[in-house]
Amino acid sequence: MSFDHAPARRVTLDAQHGAVGLDFNVDHLAVTETDPFGNLPRTRRFRLLREDAMSGQREAVLSDALWAAVAWAKDELKPIVAEDLDFAAKKKATAQLSPKGARTLSELLYAKYRQLLKAKCFGQVSN
Repeated sequence: MSFDHAPARRVTLDAQHGAVGLDFNVDHLAVTETDPFGNLPRTRRFRLLREDAMSGQREAVLSDALWAAVAWAKDELKPIVAEDLDFAAKKKATAQLSPKGARTLSELLYAKYRQLLKAKCFGQVSN
């Protein structure tokens, strides 16, 4: 698949005016805007599909949520901040988890989330 459009204008924003923070969870993406003082003027929760949904459906819903979050940050001229989770140690410990816990961890779309977030922030993927 290819796209024929001009690259997006790259913008680097300073967090001195606040930021838009992302918190990725198994069932939702929480997006919260902060002002320069750390207050939370707006927050929104995007529902994500659980592991019983097809992979393509989960990715599409995640993509839409990230597209909305990135557009929000661009509209407010605020940088996006997102945690950088390392699941390597947790994956090694999946033998200690219940079968449902191990499945939830293994099916977590975190790698796809990071890939889509980066692509959308740099204008490499359209909605």
